[in-house]
Amino acid sequence: MASHSEPYSNLEVFQRETYDHGKQTVPENGKIVGGIPKGHDGIEIASTQVPFYSPISENTHIDSSLIPVSEEKRKRGCMASLSKRTKWLIVGGIALGIVVVVAAAVGGALAATKRSSSSTHSVPQSTGTATGASASARTTTSTSASASQTAGPLPTRGLAAVSYPSGSSNTTHLFYQDSSGELIESISTSDNGSWTTNKLGVKANNGSALAAAVTRPGLDPVAINLFYIDNTHTLQNLVFSSSTSSWSPGNISAQNINVYASSNLAALANPCIPCTYTTIVAYQDTQGFISIANQTELNGEWNTTELLGQSLGVSFSLQNNTDPSNVGIRANLWYQESDGGMMYIFWHPDTGWSNPSHPPQYQTFQSGTTIAASVAKQVAQGGSQLWINLLSLEDQGIRVDTWSGNTKGWLVNGGRPGVMQNVSTSAGKGKEFGALATTGAGEVFAFVREEGEEKRVEGWVMDGDLVTWRERVGVGLS
Repeated sequence: MASHSEPYSNLEVFQRETYDHGKQTVPENGKIVGGIPKGHDGIEIASTQVPFYSPISENTHIDSSLIPVSEEKRKRGCMASLSKRTKWLIVGGIALGIVVVVAAAVGGALAATKRSSSSTHSVPQSTGTATGASASARTTTSTSASASQTAGPLPTRGLAAVSYPSGSSNTTHLFYQDSSGELIESISTSDNGSWTTNKLGVKANNGSALAAAVTRPGLDPVAINLFYIDNTHTLQNLVFSSSTSSWSPGNISAQNINVYASSNLAALANPCIPCTYTTIVAYQDTQGFISIANQTELNGEWNTTELLGQSLGVSFSLQNNTDPSNVGIRANLWYQESDGGMMYIFWHPDTGWSNPSHPPQYQTFQSGTTIAASVAKQVAQGGSQLWINLLSLEDQGIRVDTWSGNTKGWLVNGGRPGVMQNVSTSAGKGKEFGALATTGAGEVFAFVREEGEEKRVEGWVMDGDLVTWRERVGVGLS
């Protein structure tokens, strides 16, 4: 593995695939903010909660150029009108009343009736916003873990990717599940080259989200963490080390972290210069609260911290971001609010996790969309990353928002590259997009299915102008 001296930021954010574009309701988020002693390597969060838009230290630099202009909220074409939804609620209420009457009349008979063999997914709903610092202070509807985790086989597959310099090119690892649920790794050393596929010998829960993170160049050994959810809804990880050139079980299972049945996952390595082998993974606990686990050394213990309030079904991603004011690297956690707005909180070695000092008015995205963020390995002249990409799924394909480190502003707002859109072919076939994965090499991957064809992974690469996208060799699925 070649050693590179150029500043490097790695983001690997990966969301599970979904073909259900139904609107998801996301309750209002609360947040735990904290600080750590200056110079601390790890990501330790003080259990102090403040209002969501509480000001932070005046010495903390917030780049206002990361705040795009607002645009009018777009409504999803697949959603029914409010009046139709209201009618269905009325009909549902009448039907429920009839059921109650019938139940009263034949109570004994109904009690003896066997439960339907088809399982249902019970979604816990929030009855309030957390006001205390600890998890015990949260106010939620009491739902047993077994009830909230019950789910039948999902027609989904997780997707994750990492990329790192290897000689004069990049090596990209792509992770997904085969039809049996086994984790698969595909490796390519060129965006127009073939893929080498390996079975990892581990089965994840059917439809599990996947997330991966790779250490920055120059560290020896190179380490890749692959996170997944097993069939007991426990967070697990596999670790690849260049010293052995093999995969082995990680130790996050020792924390026995139970997650929300349909939790997203996001992972990040090296959130700061001194954070050599620090790895962060974000997940949702059994009640849907966004939390993180972090490890500060290879094979070290994992510490868990709750960050945001109950956010059922919300998508989120982690991304490195240089901080020129402190000559370091910080971590951004992007997430979507219930009104469709895109927000972020950030971590800095001197301040811990914090909110922006002013509420950013990000553009409105499709509610419940899958998001992924990536950042350039190269640094612009001013000290910021050369580019930041924020990707999201829409009904018609993949949306791209690109921030430029040279201009310190959003170069592309709501871009929709033609190669990533659901454009019908001459035969009348359109594309259906699923999970997203992206890397610091400017690569984007997604599950794609065309009518009458098998599902596959397609890939695209951003050109040097930060605007043009071209196709790269994808991967067939087994």
